[in-house]
Amino acid sequence: PPPPPPTAPPTPPQKCDCCTTSCTTTVTAKDSGTPAKPISWTFSWMLDLTTKPTTMNVTLTSGPENNVRWVAVGFQPNSKAQGGDQMIGAKAVICQPSIAKNQMVAAYNLTNTNLQAVEVMKDAGLTNMVLNSTLQDKGTTCSFTLPFGEGTDFGALSLASQEVIFAVGNDHDLTTAGHYGQGAGATNVVMSLEAKPHTPPPSPPPSPPPPPPPTAPPTPTGCGCCKGPCTQKVTDASGDAWVYTWQLDLANHNMAVQLVGPSADSPRWVGVGYQKNPTGGMVGSMAVVCEPTGSVVGPWNLVDIDSSKIVQLNKSLVTKATVGVDSETHVTSCNFTIPLNGGLGSINVSTQRMVFGLGNGGAFKPKTGKAGHDDGGAKIATTISHNVAPISPTPGPTSPPTPPDACTCCSGTCSLTGDFNDKTLPYSLTWRANETGQTTTITVEVTQQAWVAFAIAATAGQMGGAYAIVCLPDSQEVTEMVLDGFSPQGFKRFDTSILTHASVTQSEDPNTKALHTICTFTRPWTVGDGTRPRFVPTVGGNYLVAMGKTNAFTGHANQGAPGGPQAMSLKFSSGAAVNGGGDNAPLSHMQQVAWSHGMLMTVGWGWIIPAGVLVARFKLGSKGLWFKVHRAGQLLGLLLGFIGFAIIISAVHEEKRQHFMVTHAKVGLAVMVGAGLQPLNSLIKRPKPADGDHVSFNRMVWEMVHKGIGYGTVVLAWFNIFLAFDLSQVAAPNFSSNLDIVEGVFYCGMGLFLATGVYLQISSWYEKTAELRAVASTDYEGF
Repeated sequence: PPPPPPTAPPTPPQKCDCCTTSCTTTVTAKDSGTPAKPISWTFSWMLDLTTKPTTMNVTLTSGPENNVRWVAVGFQPNSKAQGGDQMIGAKAVICQPSIAKNQMVAAYNLTNTNLQAVEVMKDAGLTNMVLNSTLQDKGTTCSFTLPFGEGTDFGALSLASQEVIFAVGNDHDLTTAGHYGQGAGATNVVMSLEAKPHTPPPSPPPSPPPPPPPTAPPTPTGCGCCKGPCTQKVTDASGDAWVYTWQLDLANHNMAVQLVGPSADSPRWVGVGYQKNPTGGMVGSMAVVCEPTGSVVGPWNLVDIDSSKIVQLNKSLVTKATVGVDSETHVTSCNFTIPLNGGLGSINVSTQRMVFGLGNGGAFKPKTGKAGHDDGGAKIATTISHNVAPISPTPGPTSPPTPPDACTCCSGTCSLTGDFNDKTLPYSLTWRANETGQTTTITVEVTQQAWVAFAIAATAGQMGGAYAIVCLPDSQEVTEMVLDGFSPQGFKRFDTSILTHASVTQSEDPNTKALHTICTFTRPWTVGDGTRPRFVPTVGGNYLVAMGKTNAFTGHANQGAPGGPQAMSLKFSSGAAVNGGGDNAPLSHMQQVAWSHGMLMTVGWGWIIPAGVLVARFKLGSKGLWFKVHRAGQLLGLLLGFIGFAIIISAVHEEKRQHFMVTHAKVGLAVMVGAGLQPLNSLIKRPKPADGDHVSFNRMVWEMVHKGIGYGTVVLAWFNIFLAFDLSQVAAPNFSSNLDIVEGVFYCGMGLFLATGVYLQISSWYEKTAELRAVASTDYEGF
């Protein structure tokens, strides 16, 4: 046969550079910020065409300028001419370095911009998934093995010319808005997945630049607040100061925080907001708010100043959370740990906008619906670098620092004297502090045979709710208790005592022959179990000294010495007394209520009601007018009386005292019951007979009852006002000016109406006897 025709040599198989070794390319794009900044990705891959399906090992790394963000790579089946130059329509792998999502790497079929409408390809067959994100390196590295080809979710990829799209987000994970709400930038590249990217030949090296001028050594960089805590004090224009302490844990992507809020007369919530806007305030920030009421520490999205619009976030975002209030200084201290990348957003450890807030109460969002942010609001905003420890300025020539508060009461004894009742019941308080043992020895002496107490007040100037050390002479006992209210039923004694060297004695003064009660004890400054308030030797605490009328301790409400407990704010270290007892002590809440109650009762029962009685008794005015004046006056006086009665009942209830324990309260109850009967018995009165007609028996009985109750309640009310002047709350030295006003109003009214009543009664008797005198005179002349 003839020889075969010559044929062309066979085509050698196409070389797959990226099958035997890993290929790498770098892509760049501009982000969506203003001004736009460059962002970059490093895309490394290696093909394995021997497996079925074929696979590709991928490593995707975001550049150091990208911080910790989600990164994605998508493979677009359509060409650029077919609109395939965007993520929509691509099959993508998205790496989300979110703590909440547990470092998730997943495959998506990006059919929509809305993430909720996007299909998660659960059977994509991704393997060898590793996702690392480190704040220190400011980047995210994600690696995985992706199967492709016929029968796979990713389908057949064009190894020679594949449209590849890269994207990076603004946050650690996707939101429901997907790339349109969280994207920082994206770019698309048409590339060969099998041929190693062409590298142009290197150009000749440039001539070396001239040596730079000598400069100062560079400032060392690093995380100064990782090895130990950093602290910064922030003070606003009004002088309120926060102490903000933090420590970074970059390995676990979290930060431990302590926030100490300014002190006040009562506990207040404190909050710290992390604001993305470099010039923003509290609104728009992610905040952690510490509420002493209920001991709640929680995260909030402060989208608005209105409490009905702010959003409380998942409490699990904040861990290791505690909040407490110092019982003496009312300083709120709060501790918590938050993620650097989580539900609170990404915290910029280099330059983070911080906003500190403070409330007027213990609850951030009261049940009344009042805006939590309005009741105190943001106080100050500042920018803090969390990874660099605050640098103290280089000290220049300054005056010598002021020495700390020396403990003068440690090397010697300090004392304070006062008086319970207008210089007739003096007392003395003596103490000595022990810095080494952190204890204070206190001696209280009163010039009377009675029980004695030293208390740490929960509310300045008030025994109710105080922690008290009570000295009981009858049983020779010095005991600790919490005075929950003012009656013995509310007193809670501690089962075990922390006091040492405690004693109570009574003796006679050899010079004056007066009995003295002396109580001594030693108490530690702090208690490990937290059941008792602590002494703060260098800070003025709210303390009270009290004594009774007898040795029996049955409660301060009816057994306390005239003048009540003596309030003081003193430093056990220096002996400095601030706002001491006596005339300078502030009015307690109960004294303020007593002032309002006393004025209402004095005006109502000391002036208006007695005036109405005189008008009716002597029928002052024209016929019919006196009755209208009498009725209007009595109703007005009763209205003032019932208002005064209601506010004192409410105050006693709030302070958990027992009602109607003292004589004044019991007589007052009788007066108000009698007063309430008067309008009722006027409804059943019998008609008055015409002039000259006989008065019926029913009318006579009704007049006796009505007048008897009226006269009786006025006399009882005046007697009760006298009793009020001796109550402990109003007999205190700090109430003397208020008491003078109430006494002046009452005595003027009483004197005026007694004098007027006597004059009108004498005038009435004189008029009634005029006719008899005229008849007697005529009979005498005839005789």
